[in-house]
Amino acid sequence: MKAVVAKRMARIIDDAATVADVETSDILSSLESGRNLISATGLSAKELTEQLVNMADQDIELVALQGSTEKAVAEGKQDARSQINQLINENGLTRKSNDQALNPQAVIDQRLAILADDVAFISGIDKDSVVDAVARKTLVQASGMTPSDLVERLADFASQDLDSFASGKNVPADKLLQWKADAKRQIFQKLNS
Repeated sequence: MKAVVAKRMARIIDDAATVADVETSDILSSLESGRNLISATGLSAKELTEQLVNMADQDIELVALQGSTEKAVAEGKQDARSQINQLINENGLTRKSNDQALNPQAVIDQRLAILADDVAFISGIDKDSVVDAVARKTLVQASGMTPSDLVERLADFASQDLDSFASGKNVPADKLLQWKADAKRQIFQKLNS
């Protein structure tokens, strides 16, 4: 669960922008001027916390479906809530939050964590069937697609995520292309592991 929580925390600035319906670049500007995420979003501490905790809880519960104990789920949720409370109250753009704001790997990791959902969506079959099939065969076999077609379709989802992530961050085009290539490579590796 620690990895799930870490991935969500790596996206906290983007998540706060999504929740508040503002541009990530606006949040970053506010943080650079010394404000915290609460004041940068214009939301109440309670509202921002609840929204961010709900996002983290959904990720934790999704991973829990793959066989986590109730204790691990409860600890993961508590850890997420604690970190969210700390991060939304931090004034200014700290080194930690700056690294998180510019970390495309967290976006890629998030997409990798939901590959079974994406395969189910692309294949037009329910996720439970995909999960059951994976017990007997690979995600590629479960999808009924060729490996290259599946990788391309999954890479398209990751590319869209990375485009959203890079929006408003002045990311050079070649850097964004590198991130997308990394995502595609990691998807390929995950499908073949």
